[in-house]
Amino acid sequence: IAAEDIKPKPYLAISAQGIFLSNDNKQVRETAVGILRRLASKYNVVLVVKISDEEDKDRVLETLAMSRIVPHNSYNIDQSVVWVEKTAAAAASSDDDDDGFASDPPSSAVSSILEAPSSLGSPETAILPRANILFCQTDEGKQHLVRHLLTLRPPTPQAHTYAGYIDTNRDVASRLAMVLRKPVVLVDSSMAVGGPAEELPKNIQIVGDITQSIFYQ
Repeated sequence: IAAEDIKPKPYLAISAQGIFLSNDNKQVRETAVGILRRLASKYNVVLVVKISDEEDKDRVLETLAMSRIVPHNSYNIDQSVVWVEKTAAAAASSDDDDDGFASDPPSSAVSSILEAPSSLGSPETAILPRANILFCQTDEGKQHLVRHLLTLRPPTPQAHTYAGYIDTNRDVASRLAMVLRKPVVLVDSSMAVGGPAEELPKNIQIVGDITQSIFYQ
């Protein structure tokens, strides 16, 4: 099959905490590898991880590598992550556009993900390339990263499509649902945290587990 005949997978961004990682980022959840492998067969999955500092970032990458979610030392870590500082997020929120998000892109690394050839994926033993792991320090930074990733126009209209977003944070999911105009899944094991479903944008699906989401079917 010629490379030009291979249809690019749509991008699916997922907040890792509470879904694939423990809330403290120290462990990969037991079901993460199987679920991620299935999703990665259908989508170009990008994980967004909220961290506290550089040590936390390095620990997350090592934890993901130990579970073979990303490859070990495939290339320089500094080239494989997007770093949104707390100060940058604060500056962005003070200069928002009409939809509540900063208009400037957070990092050229997001653009690099979109421009990377689909053939340059991770080794056979890993599920994702390290470039598909994005980091931020705040929820505002996470919103900014995801919005940029899922709305940035590719070089050609046929180059990429966008599937949607998955998170456990109701506020983040709600804000992104209003601007992405794509399906957004809120993983909420209680199915009731933060108010009734009718208060959320209509393009949000609430599920108790990611395997119940529209993206996993």
